[in-house]
Amino acid sequence: MSLQRIVVLLGKEARLNATNVFFAYSIAMPIVLSLLVGLVFGDIFSGMPRLGIYAEGETELLGLLDAKGSLQVRVYESPDVLRGDVRRGAVQVGLILPAGFDQALRRGEVTRIHALRWGEASLRDLALIETAVADVMVELAGIPTPVQVEAVPLGKVQVASWSQRFLPLLVIMAVLLGGLLVPATSLITEKQSRTLVAVTTTPTTLLEVYASKVLLGLLIGLFTGWATLFLNNAFGGQAALLLGVLGLGALAASLLGALLGTLSKDMDTFIAVVKGLGLLLWGPGILALIPQVPEWVARIFPTYYIVDPVLQISQRGAGFSELAGELAILLALVGTLLLALVHIVERRKEKMALAE
Repeated sequence: MSLQRIVVLLGKEARLNATNVFFAYSIAMPIVLSLLVGLVFGDIFSGMPRLGIYAEGETELLGLLDAKGSLQVRVYESPDVLRGDVRRGAVQVGLILPAGFDQALRRGEVTRIHALRWGEASLRDLALIETAVADVMVELAGIPTPVQVEAVPLGKVQVASWSQRFLPLLVIMAVLLGGLLVPATSLITEKQSRTLVAVTTTPTTLLEVYASKVLLGLLIGLFTGWATLFLNNAFGGQAALLLGVLGLGALAASLLGALLGTLSKDMDTFIAVVKGLGLLLWGPGILALIPQVPEWVARIFPTYYIVDPVLQISQRGAGFSELAGELAILLALVGTLLLALVHIVERRKEKMALAE
């Protein structure tokens, strides 16, 4: 195999696929879905009341409210912008604090603040906001409170927001779409146009052609996976490890796409096969939307070992040693797909030689 020929073929593949609808779809779809999920589920369905604050001077109230973790607190640079957001429901309550608010509160002076309320805010959210604000004001004023209330959750508590639940499915789609669609559709197109036969008459080998297609699928899957994590603010502190795991996942997807593209007679057959594999491919992402399902069920699906290490690194800061078992399974999956593809390519070369 010649690395130079593979690079040349990779550039050719990129130029030819740039006008392919599946190429554009594999890049655009994960990004569009990430933006939609962030827009729809980022704040509206998080379950946390939304409070906006404009302060004419510095105040410790903001830090105390953030530490509570029970509200979404937005800080505004202008009272007019705050009023506009309250009016349209972007925040349910808006507070306008005067200069010297903290000092007046500690001295016990009568202090006037402006509280704005969205007319459609629920009583539940208003009560939660008022309770949290009153609690931090008592703390800020230094008033002793002889009674402390400790909330004890009973039963299974689900703290993940909908945007967090959708993230595994988004990552799977981002990594798999490019890897599956790009190599498979390119191989099917060349098979139908009989251009692969012409390869045997040039110094370029069939294995090099396949390597360029797999490499392009890997790069697309890696890019869309990285973009999906970026759009969902899901980067961790270990970029190199995250990039490596994403690359392995994209390589597995690309190898699978090349296999399906080789074995499929035409585009209709390929699409039917992908639909048939739907649950096997998207299973871990779908199960993540249902918190009641035990985690061991998701481990049955091969794509679990692509998405779970990515999320462990990006969201929980897991290191290589913690993921060694899952990464070993992912490497075994990549190795199996690679051996299967090489075997099929060699058989195809033999058939092409006999046809001559």
